[in-house]
Amino acid sequence: MIIRFNRRLIMALVGAATASHAAAQVDCSDKLNQDLPAALSFWRTPVSLRASSVETGRALRVPLAPEGADGKFGTALTFEANKAGIYEIYLSETGWIDVIKDGAILKSTAHRHGPDCSTIRKIVSFTLAPGRYTIRITRSPKSDTTLAILPA
Repeated sequence: MIIRFNRRLIMALVGAATASHAAAQVDCSDKLNQDLPAALSFWRTPVSLRASSVETGRALRVPLAPEGADGKFGTALTFEANKAGIYEIYLSETGWIDVIKDGAILKSTAHRHGPDCSTIRKIVSFTLAPGRYTIRITRSPKSDTTLAILPA
């Protein structure tokens, strides 16, 4: 009897949470990327990547190559951290982001999603010293992505 009560309570709570989440979702169909904070306004106008080196502070449209038979895509790019600090890497698609220095994969310090009604799907933070780094993007579901790197 107690087990049945708990199961009913759990199902009621799950149903209420699902309904609450659905009610809280915002319809973004006519304002995608329109309400971005001023610091992210550059995200609205990405430019095509022309080299394998990335500049910080701009949105770049990056082609990705097939990784294998699983239908996922990826690439590797380089960028220069000019000063020590936290750098955030923004992606428009889900996928995996590694930052590599001297052959070692660095540990990220934070993960989050972009603002509501934006095409920013993933933001990963890394604490970096000045120097040249490789960014490896893997497991992306699409053959291109928009990428940006910003000092936090």
